[in-house]
This record gives sequence, structure tokens and C-alpha cells, in this order.
Amino acid sequence: MSKIVFVCSGNTCRSPMAEGIFNALSKQKGAGHFALSCGLSALPRMPASPNAVAAAAEYGADISGHLSRPVTPALLLGAEAVYCMTTAHLERLKALFGEYADIIRLMPCGEVPDPYGGSLARYMETAGLIYGAAAEILRSLP
Repeated sequence: MSKIVFVCSGNTCRSPMAEGIFNALSKQKGAGHFALSCGLSALPRMPASPNAVAAAAEYGADISGHLSRPVTPALLLGAEAVYCMTTAHLERLKALFGEYADIIRLMPCGEVPDPYGGSLARYMETAGLIYGAAAEILRSLP
């Protein structure tokens, strides 16, 4: 069983969708892997945005109970990999937590645009990118 961590800025849109979608896929496939998420600029205990909840639900993920959390060494401990939504997140995370540099990566789909404040359609586009990346990550795990 592998632990995956997804990182974005505020942990209310992209990374919670990635956590939820990855966990839903893992459960569907009986893989036993799991994901957590956090944000580099996250305020603690903020809910996922309503559009993120709706978009994730289209991919079988219920993130309605999600509460944001800032990135900490404890969250990264024991992770198989840490996936960042942008190159800027990746560079900042490596600068802050250099001891994890070898497992910090960009999402397999490349940069994931921030849908914050956008329409449901924009969130759906982002969720689609995340779904493809989550499926690819899951396939790569032992």
C-alpha cells in the first residue's frame, strides 16, 4: 500500500480533487493505495470549493467533507511520491523540504491550471486532467 500526497496552493480546489479522485480510483480497482492533500499557502480547515466538490463527484469522489491543511513534514513522511500541480509548487516544496526532493514531482499531465473562482466547466476541465493523471499514477504503483 502506497501513500501519495498532492500539493497545490490553498488546498481547496486542485489537490482535494486529486486526493478524492485518486482514492476513488484506488478503491474501484481494489489497489489499497491512498492519497492525502495539502497546500503551500493553505489556511487550516477551509472547505473545498463547491465547484471542486461538484467536479470531483463526476469522477466518483466525495470531497464534501474536505478541510484544507498546510503542508507539513508529517504529511510528507512515508509518501511514495508527492505530486505538485505546478512547477512553482514543485520548486517551492523542494526548497522547503529538501529532504523529500527525490520524491517530489510534477503531475504526470504537466501543469494543472488553477480553476479557483472559475465556472463549473473550468473545474470540470481541471478534474478531467487530474483524473487522467491519477489513473497514470495508480498504474505506476506496485
